Amino acid sequence: MKLHEMSKDYIGFIESDMQGDQLIECLDSIQDSFDDKANNIVKLVNSLNVDVDGIDKELKRLQAMKKAITGNQERLKEYLRYNMEVTGISKIKHALFSITLGKPTVTVEIVDIDFLPDNFVSTEVVMKADKKAILKALKDGEDIPGAVLSTGKSRLLIK
Repeated sequence: MKLHEMSKDYIGFIESDMQGDQLIECLDSIQDSFDDKANNIVKLVNSLNVDVDGIDKELKRLQAMKKAITGNQERLKEYLRYNMEVTGISKIKHALFSITLGKPTVTVEIVDIDFLPDNFVSTEVVMKADKKAILKALKDGEDIPGAVLSTGKSRLLIK
């Protein structure tokens, strides 16, 4: 008998006209079966906890594996980018893909944020330079204490 059927029977006996020892005997019988079912459900829940713990461990293992693979991808791409840059090879064509070494973007390097004028600094919980505004101003020829233009890495494009 299913647990929900036992519950209906239990409630049915309580609401019935049955009284005395006969009612107590029926309720005790259902209670014993109900307790057994409840114990089995708790055992099943506990065994499922083992599955959940195993899945959590497997997720952590897979996340670590993903992080390692992603790191390897980035290192290999950086290795290729660097060696293409050193050799002066800027384009490689293959039947399945092409590799292009793009020109580096001009970026702002903040030398000393304390010297930046207030209009080039946005203040939050920590002091942060407004690199976009500084880049624009430096490109426009302004001299900004605490910042200089520098050339970043070339970009590796794989299509």
